[in-house]
Amino acid sequence: MLALWAMIVPLLASSVVVQIDKPDPVLVEFGGTVDLNCTATGCPEQPSFTWRPVDDKPFKLIKEENGFVSFKSQALTNIEMVCSVMCNQTRPLTRKRKIVVYSFPSDPEISGEDNLTVGVKQTVTCTARNLYPDEVSVEWVHGNMSVEGRNFIHKEQAGTSTVSSKYIFTPTALDNGGNITCKVIQIIPAGHGKSSNITRTRSAPLTVNLNYLRNIIISGEQNLTIGKTLSLTCNSDGNPLPVPVWTKAGKVLDSTNISTIVITNITWSHAGQYDCEANNTAGSVKSSVTVIIQGPPGGTQVSVSPSAEMLSGQNVTISCTALSFPPATFTLFRQGHRQPLQSGDGTFHLLHLTHEDTGLYLINITNHLGYVMETFQLSVASSPVLPAAVLPTVGSASLLTALVLLLRFLRSRKHSNDIGNGMVDIVENAL
Repeated sequence: MLALWAMIVPLLASSVVVQIDKPDPVLVEFGGTVDLNCTATGCPEQPSFTWRPVDDKPFKLIKEENGFVSFKSQALTNIEMVCSVMCNQTRPLTRKRKIVVYSFPSDPEISGEDNLTVGVKQTVTCTARNLYPDEVSVEWVHGNMSVEGRNFIHKEQAGTSTVSSKYIFTPTALDNGGNITCKVIQIIPAGHGKSSNITRTRSAPLTVNLNYLRNIIISGEQNLTIGKTLSLTCNSDGNPLPVPVWTKAGKVLDSTNISTIVITNITWSHAGQYDCEANNTAGSVKSSVTVIIQGPPGGTQVSVSPSAEMLSGQNVTISCTALSFPPATFTLFRQGHRQPLQSGDGTFHLLHLTHEDTGLYLINITNHLGYVMETFQLSVASSPVLPAAVLPTVGSASLLTALVLLLRFLRSRKHSNDIGNGMVDIVENAL
């Protein structure tokens, strides 16, 4: 009889099928919860289930009931759990599951993108923290191209590792708005050989936001006539948005909407060079335009040198200035006398004047936009006539000084002869 029972028990055991609901191995993140359900079919009676870890590795049991077990991983180490089933047999039936623990709690982070500047070599860093195991690879994708980075691993005291990768590149303007992606691939050994490895991948995208500043374009009419409105706009392409500053002759000008200056009823003083300088964190660029103001002549002034009253035989220089663009031509008139004289710079030289040159003179200042007239008076007095014997002794002294000296000389000789007496009378009459 005992021999018969000994034969029946193995038969009963062989007909019982024990299964666990999750395939081997089971991947769980450090600190995560594992739920396993062990079942037995073909058992004539209600089976009993027991879960335990191999090698008594630590875990935190949450619940165990009728083959179901729930627990948390508490160590950065793999656990092998065993489900034991008793079904009227002297030896329990078992099934095992390998619990592979890993740590990759958050997406990687990219740093160093705050001051990306066109044409300047840049380094961006991708960092993944609290990794276990630390067998990882880092892939960089710039646009649609895979690029190489330099990887570094730093082990932490808690048993995890920090992995960083640096990508060095020189941005161009075409990179602005594009993408750079850092992809961290964690390789988790789960069995024998590489074919059994499990991978976990997390990515960090970066939208390239470049600091750049391109050339300035100044628009607006730059050739205007007196009284019109001057409007100039300064546009520049850059990131961050450039701030333009208008200046003229070193003085900052007010602008209506930052980039545009508007000046109504312009005058001659508004002609000249206008500078626009745009600035942002990438630097500064500057451009200039020259504004030309056109109009009929104005602001005229006439000067006569040495004087408008002179003696016969003297020379005179007449200078006339005017505000004018296009440049004016100057024409000097005296009706009924000299032929008109023309000058490109407004200067006239009248030589060896006589009393007949006395009179009213007129200057016509003209360009194709209009003209203006200026008048002035010249007065030429006749020079007094001295005896021929006296004039050579005058030299370069003035006429008045010479007459005084001559008078003193003649008075000293007044009683010496009759000629001296006569000359004293002539000079005294001249004075």
